[in-house]
Amino acid sequence: MGRSRLPRTPGCSVGTTPPPRCLSGVSTPSRPLAGPLALLAALAALALLVSACACACRGPSRASDIVPVEGEEAPRRVDRTPPRRLVAGDGATCLLRDDATWCWGVDPRTERANVVVHAAPVAIEPLRGVVLLAMAHGTGCGAFDDGAVRCWHARGEAPMVAVPGVRDVRCLAASAARMSACTREGEVVAWELRAGLSPSPERVPELHGVVELVAQGSWGGDTACARDGDGDVRCWKWDHAGGSTPYWTGHSSELPRARSLSPSIYGYEYAALDRDGAIHVFEASLLAPRTLPGAFPGARALVHDRCHRVVEASGAIEVVGCPYDDGSGEETRHATDSLREVVEAAASDDHGCALTRSGEVWCWGDNAYGQLGDGTRRPRAAAVRVALPR
Repeated sequence: MGRSRLPRTPGCSVGTTPPPRCLSGVSTPSRPLAGPLALLAALAALALLVSACACACRGPSRASDIVPVEGEEAPRRVDRTPPRRLVAGDGATCLLRDDATWCWGVDPRTERANVVVHAAPVAIEPLRGVVLLAMAHGTGCGAFDDGAVRCWHARGEAPMVAVPGVRDVRCLAASAARMSACTREGEVVAWELRAGLSPSPERVPELHGVVELVAQGSWGGDTACARDGDGDVRCWKWDHAGGSTPYWTGHSSELPRARSLSPSIYGYEYAALDRDGAIHVFEASLLAPRTLPGAFPGARALVHDRCHRVVEASGAIEVVGCPYDDGSGEETRHATDSLREVVEAAASDDHGCALTRSGEVWCWGDNAYGQLGDGTRRPRAAAVRVALPR
């Protein structure tokens, strides 16, 4: 018995791109339909086109998404923090690029007592494939593109070690001797990072839906703060006796819902940019937060070097204030005035850097360790371009 064949429409050849009337091997009318049938066919085709475009043309999720919540009639907004490519630490700066992780200033794998300095950017081979990075005082951790989190300590000669049970994290933060990470489920885990001590992560209690972490260390102990998708902020503290479980956590109803967090001055204060563009400064205890004058409704992010600065939606950086009592912040108040098309900024206590839309990095402030990346060790009151390889 011969194989059945689809009917072939005259004029439709095999092996060539068929005209519309030859699709699926089924003959279609060569003349347009007349009357009401034509109108119905046109409306149906338009509906299919609109539906296809709605699915295929949807762009990537933004930093602020509208997401449905189980049990709620209306969706709520979740302010998500996009992965940071620019990282500033204690006398060091790194840029996470597709080709390599480029760092300048203090080599992130060394400590101040035995410091290695790079006045211009160098590719750090052990950090190839890092998608998130946190570093402080010669210690650090990176989340790699294979999902693992690996850490190092400058005082040890051993290679980086993987953190057991911690994978596919959304954010990382470093304080003096501890690391914190938020998982894809929004929980927070933390672990000590000391020479010869294997990481032993423990969950920080009372934290859910976390999308951003910041941390710092001071003489009084290590502190950290977390922002969840609703904008609520909680902070906690460890003492120097050791251990990964904090001995208290704090929450304040006085602090409005935040869009961005940043460490602030003196090693124990933090700052929050709320959804209306106001900036609030508070200690990790979250007691009596104070609001700075002015508001920046279009601001996307907040950083602090010697001054509080916000990244505007326009790509400009605006200075909120320079709160150092001795006036030293005035030197760099205008450092960022000329910057445009900024997509990301990062800062430490003594310097700051900004990443522009074109991929350039500009830095300002102290440069004792080459952390501005301009090939010198001279401080800069105005932003200078980092000598990055193309």
